[in-house]
Amino acid sequence: MSHIDVVEGPDELFEPRLEAGNLYGRGSIDDKYAVALSLVLLKEHLLRIRQQGGDQEDLPFGILITGDEEIGGANDGRNHPSYRRPDSFQNHPRQPR
Repeated sequence: MSHIDVVEGPDELFEPRLEAGNLYGRGSIDDKYAVALSLVLLKEHLLRIRQQGGDQEDLPFGILITGDEEIGGANDGRNHPSYRRPDSFQNHPRQPR
């Protein structure tokens, strides 16, 4: 589970600024790296599965990206079944079509 939201604040906090060669901006890092890494790893894993003759249904995991982590996940993150019952999303053998 990763999130893409940022705590609210005055507009000027979101203006990027350059200091000593570094770029700063509110929410520019936070969990964004986890979203990007999750997508890269998902793509790489799916490519390996496809090379072995499988497809997306053979993935042993999924990713969940939420946009409300900063407010407690009340709108989607906290209510997603995998957040409440991760054991319900165990990898099960694929059923024949």
